Amino acid sequence: MEQTSNKKTIIKRFLPLIIVVITGLIIFSLMASRPIPPTKEQEEKAWAVSTEMATRVAVHPQLQLLGSVESPYTTQLSAAINADIISVPVREGEFVSKGDTLVELDETEARLNLQQKQADIIELEASIIAEKNRYRSDLAALKSEQSLLQIAKRSVERQRKLEKSNLTSQELIDNSSNKLELQALSVNSRQLSIADHTSRLNQLDAKLSRAKANVLNAELDLSRTLITAPYNGQITQVNVSPGGRVRPGEPIVELYDSSQIEVRAQIPDKSINLVRSSLKIGEPLKASISIYGEDVTLTLNRLSGKTNTGSGGVDGLFKATSENPPFIIGSSVKLTLDLPLLEKAITAPISAVYGTNRIYSIKDQRLVSVNASIIGAYFTNKGQQRLILDTPLSTGDSFITTQLPNAINGLKVTVRGANL
Repeated sequence: MEQTSNKKTIIKRFLPLIIVVITGLIIFSLMASRPIPPTKEQEEKAWAVSTEMATRVAVHPQLQLLGSVESPYTTQLSAAINADIISVPVREGEFVSKGDTLVELDETEARLNLQQKQADIIELEASIIAEKNRYRSDLAALKSEQSLLQIAKRSVERQRKLEKSNLTSQELIDNSSNKLELQALSVNSRQLSIADHTSRLNQLDAKLSRAKANVLNAELDLSRTLITAPYNGQITQVNVSPGGRVRPGEPIVELYDSSQIEVRAQIPDKSINLVRSSLKIGEPLKASISIYGEDVTLTLNRLSGKTNTGSGGVDGLFKATSENPPFIIGSSVKLTLDLPLLEKAITAPISAVYGTNRIYSIKDQRLVSVNASIIGAYFTNKGQQRLILDTPLSTGDSFITTQLPNAINGLKVTVRGANL
């Protein structure tokens, strides 16, 4: 009986363990007998890209510059005299030809001044004639004065002889001596007058020259009552109106020479050596501009002789190759400058370049990095910018033109289509 009781006790103690073991065996058996699904290997993703074939062509690197229109012949005409304004036949914006009347001033005051200056000449010419007559008169009178002086001397000598014989009085002797002294003074005075003739005549000639200069100046003032255009140009400002009065130095009209219009634009320092070399060998560079619906070709005429502190380049001065371009002084324009020609260069769209020094070609559907330094850029007829590259690629090699954010060597790609 005791053995039976012990067996029951042992069974009760290990029964939970036995149940757990049996349950585990059943679960393991079920998992081992479940169907296993077939496994599928994940394929590597291929990135779609566009490509372009490398071609070496002759191309001008180009720069886009911001310029301003100006004219080195911009003139502000001012009044030279005091005068009333009679008429102003021009208006701002009008084109005028050389010699056209811009402003007409009243010439009354200028003409009166001219008459006064001319009268001064007549007066001085009369004075010169009088001086010459006086000189001839002095020469003739000097002979008479000298004869009278000799007579006075002989009279004194007679009185001296008579004095020795007590045949004259002291009063007569003194009278003779006084006459001699007076006649000597008269002769000296006449001689001095003759000697001063040249200096007096020179003074009158100098005054006459000054008077003639004053007449020329008065004639010039009279001509300045009619203010005319100094060249063919366009009026930019009119500061007076009929009925007003002007003073010397007062601005009247401003205009510029329409045949001397230039475009000033700053050329970056990195391109100055190329530009200077072209100018030195006599091959001025061309530039183009589109303004008011008209395409205008420009030629780089020269470089500025100075540069502003802190600027990043030197100003270039461009002149239009055509007559009467549609420029307005002071307006801002955008121009495209052609730099010297590169004979064999590979070009690419901006999207083909990664960073500043590499592009990617394709080999066995994998990207291959190729060095490519940017040496310039130009613009197509459609206005799209393309880069000019220094790269070891050969003509016919393909490179991608798509910007991939994860582009690295060995990345798998598929060509979407070639843009040849």
